[in-house]
Amino acid sequence: ILLYWNAYGGDPSLVTGLKTEDVCCSSVNTGLFAAAFDHNVSGIFHGHDHNNDFLARVESNSRTIHVGYGRKSGYGGYGGVLADVPGATVIVMKLSEDRQSYSWSSYMRLERTSVMRNVARQIEARRVHSRSDVQGLCAGMT
Repeated sequence: ILLYWNAYGGDPSLVTGLKTEDVCCSSVNTGLFAAAFDHNVSGIFHGHDHNNDFLARVESNSRTIHVGYGRKSGYGGYGGVLADVPGATVIVMKLSEDRQSYSWSSYMRLERTSVMRNVARQIEARRVHSRSDVQGLCAGMT
C-alpha cells in the first residue's frame, strides 16, 4: 500500500510507535486501500519490516482506517535496534453488548521491557527517521 510511504510523517498525534527503516511497500497501487475504505475496514496490520512498529491513523472523506506494523516477534533476520528486542503487537477486540458493533485497541508487549530505555538511547544516537522524512522510493521504484 503506497500510503505507508508517508503515513509516519503525518500529524504526530495520529501516529504511535517507531519507524527506523524505510517502508517496504509495493510500487503498484492495487486499490487495496480504497477497497478497505469502501468496506469499512478499520485496520490493516502486517509485518515484514523488522525495524518498524508504528501504527498510523489515516482519515479520508470522514472515514478512518489504521495502518500498522506488528512488532517483530522472533529472533534473527536483519539487524537494527528494534529488531534486537522481540515482542508482539496485541490487538484487543470487544464486541458490543447488542453485537452490532465492535471496538478495538492495541498495545505492544516486549520480551524484556527493561531494554527499551537502551533501545531509545540507541535510536536517538543513530538519529533514525524523523516524522519529517519523506520516503521517495517504494520497493526500489519511484
